[in-house]
Amino acid sequence: LKAQDMMSIATSSGISEAEMKACMDSESAKSLVNRDIEEGIKLKIESTPTLFVNGKRVPGLLPLAAWDQVFKGLK
Repeated sequence: LKAQDMMSIATSSGISEAEMKACMDSESAKSLVNRDIEEGIKLKIESTPTLFVNGKRVPGLLPLAAWDQVFKGLK
């Protein structure tokens, strides 16, 4: 997302532009985002969504029927 897109989402959710800007500029927020990026690199996540079910990678958006197969494979 671009900064303006995030700002639009925030303001439509009731967060003021000043609050959102303060958050986006904060070092703690930048640190959390960088930590998540590093974890994604470490886990070799290449698409969103990517979920992990009992340690098994499930990349991409799956139809409901496919989830039955994922869960059956865990038994």
